[in-house]
Amino acid sequence: MIRIGIVGMGTRGRLFARAVAQNHDATLVAIGDANPQILTEATARFAGPGYTSYRELLEQVRPDALIVATPDVAHCQPVLEAAQRGVHLLVEKPFATTVAEAEQMLEAVERADIFCQVAFENRWNPAFIRARETICRGEVGEVELMNGRLNDTIFVPTRMLYWAAHSTVGWFLLPHLVDLALWLGDKKAVRCYATATKRVLPSLGVDTWDAIQAILSFDDGTQAVFETCWILPTSLPTLFDLKFEIIGQRGALFIDTQDQMIHQAGQTFTYPGTLVTEVDGRLRGFPVDMVDSFIACLVEGRQPMATAHQGLEVTRIVAAVHESVQEERVVFLR
Repeated sequence: MIRIGIVGMGTRGRLFARAVAQNHDATLVAIGDANPQILTEATARFAGPGYTSYRELLEQVRPDALIVATPDVAHCQPVLEAAQRGVHLLVEKPFATTVAEAEQMLEAVERADIFCQVAFENRWNPAFIRARETICRGEVGEVELMNGRLNDTIFVPTRMLYWAAHSTVGWFLLPHLVDLALWLGDKKAVRCYATATKRVLPSLGVDTWDAIQAILSFDDGTQAVFETCWILPTSLPTLFDLKFEIIGQRGALFIDTQDQMIHQAGQTFTYPGTLVTEVDGRLRGFPVDMVDSFIACLVEGRQPMATAHQGLEVTRIVAAVHESVQEERVVFLR
C-alpha cells in the first residue's frame, strides 16, 4: 500500500485527495496547507492529520510519496525536502516558475533516485491520446503546424486563485499547451516570440498579465502558435476553453474540449462537465487517471509518462516566453 501525503489543498489538492482515497493501492496519510482556514476545511472532509508545514508533514508522517499541489511559485522547496528524504513525487504543473529552480529540482530527484511525475494531465485526456495515436500511425503525415488555445474566465484569477497576482497566465495555463506540442509533435523547440496585454486584471487589483500570445519555432522549421488568457466573461458555458489543432502534410486534427457533449439551456446556457465526473460514488476522468497512473508506476517500479526532465523542458520554454514578453524580442532556446 502506497502511503501518500498532499501539500496544497486548493481545487487541485482536493481532487487529488479524492483520487488517492479511492485507489485500492494507496492510502491518504496526511494533508497540508499553509492557510489554516483551508486546512481546517480540508481535514474536516478528508480523514487524517493536517499540517500547516510541509516539513512537519514529511518528518512526522514519512509518506512514501508526496503530491505537491501548492501555488505555482511554491513547488520548489517541498520537492527538495521530499527528495532529500527519498519520497516519490507528483508535482502539479508548472514544474517550477524559474529555470534555476527546475534544474535544482531535477538534480535533487536524480540524486535521490526517486520517481517524479509532472501533472501534465492532458497526456491522459482521451482526445489527446487518440490524436497522438493518429499522428504516430502517420495518418496526418509530418506535422507542419500546431495551434493551441487555452483560456479561462475571469473567475479564475479574481475569485478561484487567491495567489493569481503572484503568478501569470503564462505559468498557470501555457505549460499545458507547450507540453502538448512537445508530446504530440515530437519536436525540439529552438526559439520563441511572445507578446502580452496587462489592463483588465490590474484595474481589478490583480497585478498580472491578462493574456499572452506566443509563437514557438522548432528545429525542423515548423511552428506552434499559442494563445492564453484568463479574462473571458463568466457568462461562457464553461470555466475554460481548450482547443488544439494539428496540421500535417496529409491531414489535420481539430480538438475541442470545451464542448463536453451536453448543452443545458435554462436561466443560463452551460456545458455541464463530463470530462471529470462522479460515477457510482467514484470520481472519474483524466486527472484521476493521471493519479492512478502515478500510483501504478510506484507499485510496478516503472517510470511515469511525464517526467521531471520533461517538466524542466517545459519550464525552459515558458520562461523564454516570459523573457520574450518582457524584452520584446525573439528568444533562442539552448
